[in-house]
Amino acid sequence: MRKIIKKLVIPSLVLASIFSCQEDEKSPFADPRDGVEDKGVFFRSLETSGKVDLTDLQNSGFALKGELVSDQATLGTVENVQLKVWFEDRVVDNDQSTDDDQTIKEEDAVVVSTIPAASFTKNDNGYLEGTVSATIPEVMDKLGLEAADIEPTSAFVFDLVINTDKKTFTVDNSTPDLSLTFFTAPFRYESVAVCPADEAKFVGKYHIKQTSGFVTAPWGDGGTAFSDDVIVDVVAVSETRRSFNVVQTPKFCSGTADMLFDLICGQIILPTQNGLCNCTTGEGWYAAAINPSSYDLSDDKVFDLIFTEVASGECSYTPAQTVIRFTKQ
Repeated sequence: MRKIIKKLVIPSLVLASIFSCQEDEKSPFADPRDGVEDKGVFFRSLETSGKVDLTDLQNSGFALKGELVSDQATLGTVENVQLKVWFEDRVVDNDQSTDDDQTIKEEDAVVVSTIPAASFTKNDNGYLEGTVSATIPEVMDKLGLEAADIEPTSAFVFDLVINTDKKTFTVDNSTPDLSLTFFTAPFRYESVAVCPADEAKFVGKYHIKQTSGFVTAPWGDGGTAFSDDVIVDVVAVSETRRSFNVVQTPKFCSGTADMLFDLICGQIILPTQNGLCNCTTGEGWYAAAINPSSYDLSDDKVFDLIFTEVASGECSYTPAQTVIRFTKQ
């Protein structure tokens, strides 16, 4: 039997593509890149789209529109861009008598698309622009996966490979330095398998009340996980992710934080998050429940958020399954 453990991750998935400028065009990023030209080429992500919809894999896919930002003289002329993909089975198998792990490791990634540089055109910014895309059915075919292998929270991981006439650039040999300063340009993207939700559901003002016991330690209990018997505002971060701001561990702390939870194919999953009130780092203070609660998109009046509190075991606490009841106001 398998249980879903949701990693904090972010969603969205895509792949990039982009290409070379003419020799007489000077990169606007030439000066900041002095001394790092041999570490990689950089690509600006302009628009991403696509998802892995478990209720409609046939029409699922991913795409990224982007443009090349590079120094042709130093890095060479881009000949083509390849998209490689591998698969992470992130569903924990609790039945050790069966082998349910469908992971396709990074070293076994396969090429699903090769786009020649000639397919891209110069945009208004003066860079070569293009879109790389693939459908989930063709990706599954390349990896040898069946629909039954794709489960909630599992992920397709897409790696971009840029081939120039001088060198090949990948996630392993390209520095991300400039992407943090000038633009978003990673060489790796991922798409997590989800079910469609409704951003208008499970949002608004809710009264929250802890209905479970408290985490305990040899020196006493930790009190409620959050401010109790209060009204919180639940907002949609994305189609499947929700957030609410609340005081953590009010018995000992007074800081507020945005807590996240995800609507994943019928289950409410709290992704791993850090705690403000802690004895060391607070890392991994909150985590997914052993047995998450369920939800019904047609009825968001009352629901339970179940999670593992003090999953890290900090402060000598014994991790506990905490239940918070949300009642719409």
